[in-house]
Amino acid sequence: MTSIETVSADGENKPENGAGTKSTVAGDAYRKLRALILQGALLPGQKLKFEATQQELGLSASSLREALTRLVSEGLVASAQRRGFSVAPVSIEELEDITRLRNILEPLALRDAIEHGDDAWEAQILATYHRFSKIDAVQGDAPGIVDEQWSHWHRAFHEALVAACPSRKTMQFRSVLFEQSERYRALSVARRTQPRKKSDEHRRLMEAVLSRDGDAAEALMIRHVTMTTEFVIQALAAAQQDDGGRI
Repeated sequence: MTSIETVSADGENKPENGAGTKSTVAGDAYRKLRALILQGALLPGQKLKFEATQQELGLSASSLREALTRLVSEGLVASAQRRGFSVAPVSIEELEDITRLRNILEPLALRDAIEHGDDAWEAQILATYHRFSKIDAVQGDAPGIVDEQWSHWHRAFHEALVAACPSRKTMQFRSVLFEQSERYRALSVARRTQPRKKSDEHRRLMEAVLSRDGDAAEALMIRHVTMTTEFVIQALAAAQQDDGGRI
């Protein structure tokens, strides 16, 4: 069970008014807790004891409550009356539901991006893929390792593909679903025994997008998301069996 590290504000530019400082501190707490949950450092169902968490992060009660409320709205933290806060549970059924919705929104965002993207958008995709592919060649989605740098550039690459989509709501909901699916991927990595090199999938996806081939890009994205889910389900099913029905 991972301890929550203190978020330091040293070196950051803080607004002079109290409200601005409070908002920034709450944002720091939100980002720290969110990262720990998405990386699988805080486990599904783990109790987030309010006073202990407040003390470890050095926060006021109101700032911590604001951060936890944001995480509840994203489905990453659960809140129950008189039972406080805990890391939201996971299930294969939820992952399948997330995947179903991703397979609707990801292709929609891709098609809109292909229609509206300009030269700068294409250049950003190429630059991000270059950085990501170099890391992927060394690390990739290796078994038993959650690599934060790989995860960062994997997220950046997928965001670059759809960055030209003009629909703010599509991008907002797509981002939430992507992050929730990444949580499942991180949880499954520790249980995975075989690596899965996805570099060819990402390259083909990039090429279809840059060729402005909406049909091919949509098909490749759905296949990519679905295959990832199948690998994660295999790992989570094994975890359930090993842990007596718990993930």
